[in-house]
Amino acid sequence: MNACKRILSAAVVAWFCTVAWSSGQVGTDGVNGPEGNLNLLVSNDLLAPPGEYRGNDLVFRNRLGGMYFTASADILALERVDNHSFTLLQSGPGGPEALNAGDLYFETRTGPKLNLIVHDILFGCDLELGYMAIDGFSLSKTLYSGDSSLFFDSPILTAEASGGAGIRFDYDSRIQSAEANLRHDLGDRFSLLAGFRYVDLHEQFDGSFTASGPADGRFITSNTDNHLYGFQLGGELTVLRLQKIHVGAIAKAGIFSNQSDLNLYGGADGPWVGGIRGQTAFLGEVNLVGSYLLSESIAVRLGYQAMWLQGVALAVDQLEMPATIGPPGWNPDAKGSLFYHGAYLGVEISF
Repeated sequence: MNACKRILSAAVVAWFCTVAWSSGQVGTDGVNGPEGNLNLLVSNDLLAPPGEYRGNDLVFRNRLGGMYFTASADILALERVDNHSFTLLQSGPGGPEALNAGDLYFETRTGPKLNLIVHDILFGCDLELGYMAIDGFSLSKTLYSGDSSLFFDSPILTAEASGGAGIRFDYDSRIQSAEANLRHDLGDRFSLLAGFRYVDLHEQFDGSFTASGPADGRFITSNTDNHLYGFQLGGELTVLRLQKIHVGAIAKAGIFSNQSDLNLYGGADGPWVGGIRGQTAFLGEVNLVGSYLLSESIAVRLGYQAMWLQGVALAVDQLEMPATIGPPGWNPDAKGSLFYHGAYLGVEISF
């Protein structure tokens, strides 16, 4: 047994010396190279750029170039859904409902969705930066009085159109979000993420007379802003991994501080009230995304995103009667909720 151990030890020492001598004779390009250090010998034409390469059973991350990056740019198409349900217009004072706030629908709008991941930036963690924005949610709705009248009631004024005149409502909404997260791999299929997020939600709702109303032009405007910021937690799960196809699911949520403000006024010379409210809000987001690898560093991707906001001030909600806002302070009603969902398509590059 001792003899076998001596023979094995001698073989290991001989192999070690051979590798050390070889590393002093051959460089990375296969010719005479630097004096002998034990290096991984890779031909230059075989050395792939830093990136992530996926196979059926493994993920190979080339770290020979230090930090590396994954960037994606998508076109995001979202639908905005809210939970309004109250009377906006009556057929005359105290009459039947002519228009409900729930009858106002926004069409799907598009905007950018950008993402950058800096891999291995700190203690084996990745830094993820994300931004998305939809700036074009808008709708218009016009009703005419006909043989009866249209009556509008709000916390600060009433308005009535009759004699064939009409009332038009215009509603604009935009949202943008920026976030920074640290990601840490827990195995080869799940990553934990934690970070900070800021969301800005702006809305404006206008009511105007059309044709020959009592005072042609805009008679009321409700303007709200929401500034949400806070920490979020989440994770990313690899659902499917093939040679060129990758499918993942991402979920994240957080409790946010929301600083909302309200400006509510009637026409150019009408009454004006405004206020500010600070409260907590909730944001949750889910993504399902699939990518197809075109080359070692470029992939196309298709995904679905759903986002839920709770505890925000929506412009039309400030007009609900009986009044939910009022003195003292005229603080905005910030009990609204929004749901956004839709698809995105784009490209992902590793470098």
